[in-house]
Amino acid sequence: MDGDLEEIARADLIEREPCPRCGASPGSVCRANSGVVAVDHHTGRYAKIPALKAGTSPDKSAS
Repeated sequence: MDGDLEEIARADLIEREPCPRCGASPGSVCRANSGVVAVDHHTGRYAKIPALKAGTSPDKSAS
């Protein structure tokens, strides 16, 4: 259960940033070239969040 909450928190952090690849605005999901929702967030969004680049969880980086 805890892992699910971490995934949700991670997704919330990622979606706060605009996507440099597909142009998704903050709060929106990434989209593939065809316009369908991408399976995963694009890598460029991860690069903007130091805690995710470092491989730590959002909860642990805040303390």
